[in-house]
Amino acid sequence: MSGRTSAGLGAGITITVLSILTLALFVTTVVFFGQANNAKRAQADAESQNSDFVTGAEKNTEAVRAILAEAKQNKKSLVGYLSESYGNAMERVTGSRRDTPASFKSKVDAVKGSENQALLNIITGLNTDLSSASSQSAEANRAREAALADAAAQAERYEKLRKQMDESYKSLADDVGRTKTDADAYRDGFEKSKQDFEKRISEQRNAADDRETKLKDQLDKLKEENLVLTNQLSVLRGEKKGELLRPEDEASLVDGSVTGLNPGERQAFISLGRKNKIQLGMRFGVYTDARAAKPDADGNYPNAKALLEVVNVGDESSTCRIVSENRGQPVITGDVLVNPIYDARKTYKFVVFGNFDSNSDTIATAIERRDIVALVEEWGGKVVDDLNGDVDFLVMGERPVLGPRPATDAPIEVVQEFIRREREIQRYDTMYKQAVSTSIPILSESRIYTLVGRN
Repeated sequence: MSGRTSAGLGAGITITVLSILTLALFVTTVVFFGQANNAKRAQADAESQNSDFVTGAEKNTEAVRAILAEAKQNKKSLVGYLSESYGNAMERVTGSRRDTPASFKSKVDAVKGSENQALLNIITGLNTDLSSASSQSAEANRAREAALADAAAQAERYEKLRKQMDESYKSLADDVGRTKTDADAYRDGFEKSKQDFEKRISEQRNAADDRETKLKDQLDKLKEENLVLTNQLSVLRGEKKGELLRPEDEASLVDGSVTGLNPGERQAFISLGRKNKIQLGMRFGVYTDARAAKPDADGNYPNAKALLEVVNVGDESSTCRIVSENRGQPVITGDVLVNPIYDARKTYKFVVFGNFDSNSDTIATAIERRDIVALVEEWGGKVVDDLNGDVDFLVMGERPVLGPRPATDAPIEVVQEFIRREREIQRYDTMYKQAVSTSIPILSESRIYTLVGRN
């Protein structure tokens, strides 16, 4: 009995232990199953989260495996390695580790002309532009350096020129100072000379006044004596009327007299001038007195002791060249002049034609002819329109200008003016030929001025 009790107790314990073990196994199984489910769910969640970073298909790509290998070498996760590499790249490219691909694209697209282009292409283009800009900058620098060199050279030349101008100014100032000193000295000398001259003039004027007073007294005395002698002559003429001779008046043959001489230049000065209508080139015979110039019964004049030619005409006197003179009979002051064809009372006739420049503006015009006509008439000459036998001079200005022939549709006034000028030219040429053929003297504008005495 006790055996069965022990056996039964042992079986009960065994059953109890087995039951406990079974229960423990069940509990453990339940726990493991729950953990397995949790592990599966965690794995699924992890795989789901991992797919946000890399998919299974992407994992097997060569590029991902290469990046993963680099990450392992740097002891970093794939994402950490990529994040760090991206940040470094952004910092190198844009300067900011916080730039995203979108902001990076915006910045790249913001570069002018870079739309839809690879970054390397953009960089290459920018490098090309930069190289060109650098070349241009270098060229600009060279130009700037050349300009600076030119400016320095100009500054140096300017400085030299300024020094030269300063020296010239100083020299000129010295010259002005010397000139002023000389001028002051000259002015002082001039004032002194002026005072001396005025004093001499005053003395000479006083002397002349005294002499004039004496001469007037002598003249009055001579007039009284002349009156007495005239009365006596009248009485004598009345008493001896039949005995008086009436010789020819030799004085009527005399044109003038010699008033002075310049033997060294073989010149003589005569009492005839522009007012007597003396002309350049006119010649006079020289006689001792009027009786020596008296012609014979046939009208032949005796040989003059000298021959004079007018070379300079003044208002009341003229200068003559001594052309010839007889040996032993020199020209002396007081000798008389005779020219058989000269007559101061004659009125010379002129024809004035052509264009003249009486106002000296270097432009000769037909209207200025009237100034020449007035000049001749003021001198005492007479101006006529046409050449004839008694014309003494032809005064010719410049030949009229014809100008271009007018067109066929030109106004009638223009055609008439052209025809008038054409006739004036024909008349100018005809007058010249006629004067040459008839030996009428032809005077230019300058020679008529010389003849009438215009300076």
